[in-house]
Amino acid sequence: ITGLEDGGPAWADAGVIVPWNHFEMYGDVRALERQFPYMLKFIEFNRNRFTADLRPPEKFHCFGDWLNIEAETPHDVLYSAYFAKSADLTARAARVLGRTADAERLEALFGQLKEAFQRAYVSPDGRIKGETQTAYALAIDAGLLPDELVSVAGERLVEDLMKRGVRLSTGFVGTRDLMFALTKIGRSDLAYRLLLSKEFPSWGFTIENGATSIWERWNGWTPEKGFNDPGMNSFAHYAFGAVGEWLFRVVGGIEAVDPGFSRIRIQPHLGPGLT
Repeated sequence: ITGLEDGGPAWADAGVIVPWNHFEMYGDVRALERQFPYMLKFIEFNRNRFTADLRPPEKFHCFGDWLNIEAETPHDVLYSAYFAKSADLTARAARVLGRTADAERLEALFGQLKEAFQRAYVSPDGRIKGETQTAYALAIDAGLLPDELVSVAGERLVEDLMKRGVRLSTGFVGTRDLMFALTKIGRSDLAYRLLLSKEFPSWGFTIENGATSIWERWNGWTPEKGFNDPGMNSFAHYAFGAVGEWLFRVVGGIEAVDPGFSRIRIQPHLGPGLT
């Protein structure tokens, strides 16, 4: 495929991620049941495109970690991670819907994709192909690493942050997962530093420079260059606003114990800079 007809990894996966998140937020089994056949079709679409050893095809469309800051994550890493993530969520949906055979098949597929990801991209010292913040964050947050390598990969992630002066380099794909990955490895202190930073690139930098909504680009406006290309430079764009999920779930500590918030756990996770 040479055009945009397949959507591309992370973008096309919305057909799985949105129905699952809708179920978690509202507990609406009917919506999940209505969408489930299409979730299955998407998994089969990807399975048919991947190689026998569960690697991405040689050619596929991919936006990549869109609008990252000089840290391009390899597209095969993104595709493999998102296929595994969608297989996992579709397996969970199958369990909710009582589709045991589908659930078992999809759970097995997720396990195979996880192993293939490790074989292809993860070294024994916890380095992930590309060595970008997004690559580490995706693997940690999506549960794609063996238990013994999670903390080691986390150290690699922290190393990258430190060498950049505790600045993020993530784009549309990695920014949401970065904050959750840092929390999972016990470094919420660094997530707080990213959250409260006013240095470029950061949410605080945009606020300091007049933002009243989320910018499409970290560098939508900078003192050095002024406004970015007006052909694609929205100043009201969702993607980097995905940090809101981390704010609610980690800072505010609001977690749904059961779908639809019929039972809720309140466990705020305070960090430096926030009283």
